[in-house]
Amino acid sequence: MEKIISVIIPAYNESAGIRRVIKIIRSSPIVREIIVVDDGSSDNTSAIAIRSGAQVITLPRNRGKGQAMQAGVNEAKNDVILFCDGDMYGFSETSIKNMVSPIIEGKEDMVIGIRPVISSIQRIFPFLVPISGFRAIKKSLWSEIPSKFISGYQVELAINFVARRNGWRVLHFDVPGLKHSIKEAKLGIFSGLVARATMSFDALLFFLDLYLLKRAESNAALKKAKAYERVRLQK
Repeated sequence: MEKIISVIIPAYNESAGIRRVIKIIRSSPIVREIIVVDDGSSDNTSAIAIRSGAQVITLPRNRGKGQAMQAGVNEAKNDVILFCDGDMYGFSETSIKNMVSPIIEGKEDMVIGIRPVISSIQRIFPFLVPISGFRAIKKSLWSEIPSKFISGYQVELAINFVARRNGWRVLHFDVPGLKHSIKEAKLGIFSGLVARATMSFDALLFFLDLYLLKRAESNAALKKAKAYERVRLQK
């Protein structure tokens, strides 16, 4: 089977789990390259990733998840990209194939892999849009995401927003067994809570930036309409 997808793994201090993630991904016959972007880790994430068979990009300092994803996209050689967080596990070779097949076949532009428990919540609250570090996307669509939103954890919200605004075809796909290490267990209670607070703060910044962006677009449209009206009255 032809190797036709690039997998990008943004990773920050993921030495405990990065080998496991890479092992699962390497089992897929359609994966051409595995790109681990070490986002300024202070542990041996890079060394373990290299020994596990991945290509590694090392950022000189911690720049946030969005910038790590961008660095991976810049390096990727295929138009179908699968993003996978460095602390995810429980998925399989079959999961990878099912995630990317709708894009390869031209049926979808993005596929978001979600845990079954999240899927159950979404059925109760269908207005909720899942945020997931396990998603497949056309590389050619990445440029539609405003650069100001490719920062920290804002990037996940930004991708969902741009997909809805620009009319991407999006599929939410249940991934059996998909798990995500909780930050408190991985980093310790205090550091985990700090990381979780950072995620929440990034989300607030995104919605603030989005409000300002929409306000600017509205003002620009109003100015354009007024200018058109002045020209019309002068005729």
